[in-house]
Amino acid sequence: MLSTVDILKGDRKTLRRAVSLRCELDSDVFDEPVPFVLSDLSPLGAFVDTSLPLEVGDSVVVTFTPPRSSGTWCLRARVARVGLGRRAADRHPVGMGLEFLDLGPLERSELASCLAGLPPRVPPKVHSTPARVMRARPSKERPLASGCSQR
Repeated sequence: MLSTVDILKGDRKTLRRAVSLRCELDSDVFDEPVPFVLSDLSPLGAFVDTSLPLEVGDSVVVTFTPPRSSGTWCLRARVARVGLGRRAADRHPVGMGLEFLDLGPLERSELASCLAGLPPRVPPKVHSTPARVMRARPSKERPLASGCSQR
């Protein structure tokens, strides 16, 4: 079982909670608000699942309804991190991390109350990379497919 210490490695300031919340992002890049899914949420930010993330530093407005809340929250945020998942060993999921801006202590506390008791987001496993790469060698016994040339 993972403890809070296992989840809060590195420079993480708050515990991220695993969620699956519909949200809308509004940005200068989009013509209109675009629907996305938040996969984790904390009083300081959220992670948006998307294969087409914005650039780090881009400003957005994110609208969502936190768990156990009756109201919709509309917060200014900036893209703090982008995960592209290019390599098998990438630890970060594909999407973008948002940092909430202008969220005061009272709002942070209220959001933390909404998230209390939800399970933490479990960090993804790192896929081990083989120590050496095996290269395919062309077989002398098999002819090349038509249209292929030997290099």
